[in-house]
Amino acid sequence: MMIRFLFIIGCFLIGYTEISAQSQNWIRKEYLHGWEMYKTGHYDMAMEILKPLTLPDNESSFTPYAGYYYSLAAFSKGYNYLAEEMLKEILEKYPDWDQADFARLWLVRIYLAEREYGNGIAWAVQIKKNTIKDRADDLVKNEFAVMDSLERVISFYEEYPEYKALGEVIADRIVLEPIMNQDRELLGEIVRKFNLDRDQYDIIDDIASVKKDVYHVAVLFPFMLHDIVPNKVRRGNDFILDMYEGMKLAKDDLARKGIKLNLYAFDTRMDSTVTRKLVRSGQLDGMDLIIGPLYPDPVKIISEFSFNNRINMFNPLSTNSSLISNNPFSFLMKPSTERQALVAGDYVAHQIFNPHGMIFYEKSERDSLMAHTFKNKIEQDSFDIVLMKKMTPSPDSVNVYDLLMNKVNIDQLALTAEDSQRIIKKYHLESYLEEYQMKNRMGENGRPLEILSIAPDSIGHIFVASNNELIGANTISGVETRRDNIMIIGNENWLDFKSLSLEQLAMLNIVLIAPSYVERDNSTLNEINSRIIDAVNKLPNKYHYTGYELLRFVGEMLGEYGVYFQTGMSKMGKFPGVIYEGFDYSQGNDNAVVPLIKFEKSEFRIVN
Repeated sequence: MMIRFLFIIGCFLIGYTEISAQSQNWIRKEYLHGWEMYKTGHYDMAMEILKPLTLPDNESSFTPYAGYYYSLAAFSKGYNYLAEEMLKEILEKYPDWDQADFARLWLVRIYLAEREYGNGIAWAVQIKKNTIKDRADDLVKNEFAVMDSLERVISFYEEYPEYKALGEVIADRIVLEPIMNQDRELLGEIVRKFNLDRDQYDIIDDIASVKKDVYHVAVLFPFMLHDIVPNKVRRGNDFILDMYEGMKLAKDDLARKGIKLNLYAFDTRMDSTVTRKLVRSGQLDGMDLIIGPLYPDPVKIISEFSFNNRINMFNPLSTNSSLISNNPFSFLMKPSTERQALVAGDYVAHQIFNPHGMIFYEKSERDSLMAHTFKNKIEQDSFDIVLMKKMTPSPDSVNVYDLLMNKVNIDQLALTAEDSQRIIKKYHLESYLEEYQMKNRMGENGRPLEILSIAPDSIGHIFVASNNELIGANTISGVETRRDNIMIIGNENWLDFKSLSLEQLAMLNIVLIAPSYVERDNSTLNEINSRIIDAVNKLPNKYHYTGYELLRFVGEMLGEYGVYFQTGMSKMGKFPGVIYEGFDYSQGNDNAVVPLIKFEKSEFRIVN
């Protein structure tokens, strides 16, 4: 019986082997036929022949190859979806197939063609073989190199931060931008992460500083020499000449300390053409430091020159962080707009217990940036900005005073008698309480009871990002009329307001952001004032001080650390000023010293 059973099994196996061999032969012939059709460009025929070989009933060692060439034929016919689905099916069923990376490469090609860039990158990063990976990377680079928006490329990099090919595209595109638009921080991050050629991308880390016996300093100001009218008492560019006079004074003081500077004055005339000619003339090539320019178009040209020639430049007046964000050799004498707002926000967060505040600002880019930076900072400290409003400084427009003093009729609030009485008490209007209760009982018409829309003591602070006198004055008048203890945060330009009195400063809780604060009880300042009067026969002003303080500071830095003084300056911490509060570049290329001042006991004092 057993022998008969084994004989039957043996016959079955022989028969199965013969059938299997025949099937494999057919599959092999069909596969070669389909492959030939693909190679000769008969894509419809290739798809028709190869598709059955991918079905479970005909599964064999030829299946992944049949599916692969089916996909290529489908892609050639424009049937991208069919090609994509077949390739993914093959990779799912045969993850260890020896040609899997070719399938991934084609998925990269298909998704890029369909502009599904994220999916294309997702498959590119899965490719293991270097030669195939290089081909996929080239496809990605070619696509992203011509993408209309660099910001869009960066968004994909943020999603795939370890993908080197994308990093290289971004680095290449960044260096093609004008220096003022280059994101040098991101560029440095990419070059370091992927070990790219530092020289190719002008990455600067450690620069060797050199000390000299004499330093050459170019002063690029709009002196407007051709427009000077003899015997005219006041000129539009007096402040420029005042700054330069202050610098000349500091130059003499530095010389007495053994630090020798040569000043070279160049007239940029607020003109990009004049500035470009100056650069091309070569007169700036041997400079150790540039002070200025002051206006946007010349600044762009000189910043490019500064970066390419590795010459430090200092702007004495601007608070615009874009001047320093992309050029490691560019510095601001003043704290940036953002830094001023951050320091003010930090002060408010630590001084006020009432977490509710308001922000008013003008439409200018500077004011808007300051307002939003302050808002973000204060909200991080769990404060609540209940109103943030862009104001138009016009007598006909709604002003801050109107908003602070807006009133509503309590009868129009549709409150219960109990709630109305609670509000009356809240507003300290108890004298009206008996009359209100009588009116409710008798149904009589008494005088209308109006209350402030913004309850007394419900707001802790108001931040005003504006230099406009109308906006500042309206804010102060509104808070003064309300008689509650709202802190007002303004800036030092408010001190020029004719409408702002010392009595108001003393009575109200007003704090001013004051980077140019000058301590008047200063013997050195008195001496400098006398020397300015002797030199130019006019009263000293903030521009004299700015010119003096800036050159004195950078001269000290040159003497101490050499041409690339940032190597030591960034580690130094706060450096005390002679006229102003001081300098600190430990946190970046803008001055981190931001005095906040308040008028108390008949004098201003720094409160932070």
